[in-house]
Amino acid sequence: MSSPISLQPKDNEKLNSLYGVSWPLLVGIVACLGLLILTSWQTSADPDTYMHLTVGQWIWDHHAIPYQDFFSYTLPGTPWVAHEWLSEVLFAIVYRCFGWTGLVFVLGLCLAVSLAVLLRFLLQRIPPIYAILFTALAYAGLSSHLLIRPHVLVWPILVLWVTRLVSAIENHQGPPLYLLGLMTLWANLHGSFIFGLLITIPLALDAIISSPAKMRLKFVKTWGVFWILAVLASLISPLGIKGLLFPFQLMGLQHLDSIVEWMPSQFTRFNPLELILLVYLCLALLGLFSLSLVRALILVGLLQQALMHDRYASIFALIAPMLLAQSFGEHYANKMKLKPSSVDFFFARLSSKASKRSIVTAGAFLIVVAAILGQARHHEPSKLAFPVDAVDFAMKEGVTGPVLNSYDFGGYLISRKIPVFIDGRVDLYDKKILGPYINGVDKGDPKVLDSLVKEFNITWVLLRPNSLAMKYFDSNPQWKRIYQDDAAVIYVPVNFVSRDGH
Repeated sequence: MSSPISLQPKDNEKLNSLYGVSWPLLVGIVACLGLLILTSWQTSADPDTYMHLTVGQWIWDHHAIPYQDFFSYTLPGTPWVAHEWLSEVLFAIVYRCFGWTGLVFVLGLCLAVSLAVLLRFLLQRIPPIYAILFTALAYAGLSSHLLIRPHVLVWPILVLWVTRLVSAIENHQGPPLYLLGLMTLWANLHGSFIFGLLITIPLALDAIISSPAKMRLKFVKTWGVFWILAVLASLISPLGIKGLLFPFQLMGLQHLDSIVEWMPSQFTRFNPLELILLVYLCLALLGLFSLSLVRALILVGLLQQALMHDRYASIFALIAPMLLAQSFGEHYANKMKLKPSSVDFFFARLSSKASKRSIVTAGAFLIVVAAILGQARHHEPSKLAFPVDAVDFAMKEGVTGPVLNSYDFGGYLISRKIPVFIDGRVDLYDKKILGPYINGVDKGDPKVLDSLVKEFNITWVLLRPNSLAMKYFDSNPQWKRIYQDDAAVIYVPVNFVSRDGH
């Protein structure tokens, strides 16, 4: 497919990539560099990161995947599977070798590859300036989800999966079979692989409907066989059928919407999703989009998911431009009868593929920057994010036994080999633990807290300083506060005696 603003053949001969550089390469460099330099410890401050690192190290040490809980004292031995096992192992290896900067660098590479592949796809369909705009909107949707979590590792796979399927539809071809290998990798990295299977169904329908009548029966067979093979490819993991069923089980959890990332998107302050919707709405009102019914329904479905659950905003941001690009390019060419200008020649010149030398040079440059920042410990999590000093104090004072901990502290406590009351594994804790936790710790209900202390024989409490449960422990004569900083507060029974006799 060609850009709506076409250049003459004699001009194309002059349009070799400028110094071997291309827009996708530049965007990738800027994205990775921006994450390395402009983002400090916030990327490393997700409550689940320590949990993923610890689970990955456990798998590496034991050469096995845990099928029961080893990390809590509330549900020990309860069936639980590390469904993101491969991501966790990769994170653990990178962290062990390169520390926090290595983890952020991996995130930066995943972001760079995702945006570069998306931009290359768009450049084949729409003018470069709009391709860059659509890519920037996609980045806006990803920006608030840049955390050391397995979902970032599969962004490149998601982009490759959908761009290749959309290209097959537009070229009236069957889906490429090499995607099946990506599906197996995806299924072992993150549970979102189910999205790849599900979106293939309407895309297959779009391929069948949009194809010439004489080819439809062939495409029914081709796309149907591909989807069956993709499902089988997703089963090639230690989890097997359990991995395929897990995403559906997750969506059925009772307290899922109490977790921040599963809450509806909020618009009380600036939300990147708002910007994305406004830009696409403006272009639609200008008559620059005209989608098939199937693609329109896919977009509406993706938007509905993004509005219901904040974590799906990133998926909507990535996939929307892929579904809109062909229509936008065709309508733009029909409405805007423009002659190429010097600016168009410049943008077109950077639309060529980057040279191998420039790619290697860019990679080496990013590695050097990462190494410098690593030496400066630029990406170390702040002590405000995790109860580092509080746990050090507790260990020094001999505080032991079952702890009632804030949800955000679970992953860090696991990394310190302290059995937890709760952590980020909502699929494990949903009914028995998460419900009482919400009513007790989050809402500060004294009756629920009383019940939790007695049922689990709580011997110390580690909370965020803004927890509503503090009122209960401060007013209860059976408890005393022995530590507080900006990250955490510790309570112990009033008769507790520290190692130094206090």
